[in-house]
Amino acid sequence: MKDEKKNEEKYPSVGLAYDLAIKSYDWVYRRSEVIDDKIEKLIAWSTGVNLAIVALIGNIVNNKQIYFNSFWFYAAIFFFSIGTMAGLCAKLFGSLKIIKPGLFIKNWLNLSEWEFKKNALYRASEDNEYNRTYVNKKGKIATVAALSYFIEAIMLIVWFIHLL
Repeated sequence: MKDEKKNEEKYPSVGLAYDLAIKSYDWVYRRSEVIDDKIEKLIAWSTGVNLAIVALIGNIVNNKQIYFNSFWFYAAIFFFSIGTMAGLCAKLFGSLKIIKPGLFIKNWLNLSEWEFKKNALYRASEDNEYNRTYVNKKGKIATVAALSYFIEAIMLIVWFIHLL
């Protein structure tokens, strides 16, 4: 009990840091959700644009034979597939780390408020490192997907130019 008082006096801001640490879970969750939403919109948008481009090409060259056996068309399909797979992998694999309530019941309910907050703060800092890395990786994969879709659109345009 005496050591606990010394710790409280030595580290009086544990309660304030605890509040920030708990809010960090909300922040990283919201950031992850924003990236997930962008990935979903990117996949939907790219699919729609691809269908529109192919329909437009079919409309413009309606009197000519359209050759799908083309390097440019296959390259476009390849980059579309890469973008879609990257987006789906970013959404489906991995998850955020959060404090499990069972941990409280098993290990922390016998602690004083200050010790409880100190332990939660420590755990949140560990989870935050993992969560930041996870969200950053997810964001990088979303960038790869966007870049793949951009290259794919260029490949479709080059394919169209070769059709003319």
